[in-house]
Amino acid sequence: MRFTLQDQGRVNRKAIEKAQGTNISGEQFQIIIRNDVSKLYKAIQENSSLDEIN
Repeated sequence: MRFTLQDQGRVNRKAIEKAQGTNISGEQFQIIIRNDVSKLYKAIQENSSLDEIN
């Protein structure tokens, strides 16, 4: 799953390290989560003010 970040300083890297892997390239932050995409998507919806995730 890839995110375009406005502020990389707000990333909780310790929490994200539990994923299969991470990669930062410019403003994009990639989280390698393999088969847990639906779980992460649901958690993001529940814990953010985003109406839609592209």
